[in-house]
Amino acid sequence: MLFGKGFGVRILFINEIATREMVKFELFWLELLVNMGILGFISYVYIILKNLFVGLKSCRKLNLREATHVKSIIIGLLMLCIISSVNPFLNNPIGLGYLVIVMTSINAFYKKSIAS
Repeated sequence: MLFGKGFGVRILFINEIATREMVKFELFWLELLVNMGILGFISYVYIILKNLFVGLKSCRKLNLREATHVKSIIIGLLMLCIISSVNPFLNNPIGLGYLVIVMTSINAFYKKSIAS
């Protein structure tokens, strides 16, 4: 469980009524734990939390317009995490693309806040 079972693993749910075998299921965070293990889960959470804290830290030194932009990006990232709890949104190209956009935007605003 530390490293996970890998992508494409089949999970078998055994119930009194029937059994069900699944490869893909809707709970992204649970799927992440099964596929990538605790280390993968911790690395996803680290990436998200680091962007949240660095974004909030850079908001203090930015002007109002740029701080509002960073806060809206952070709210979008939080909503992405909430949506991913019922739909595997972070596990597809749209969610990963948004995560990359968030990371680069917050990094650029953080460098700008350090320079000023």
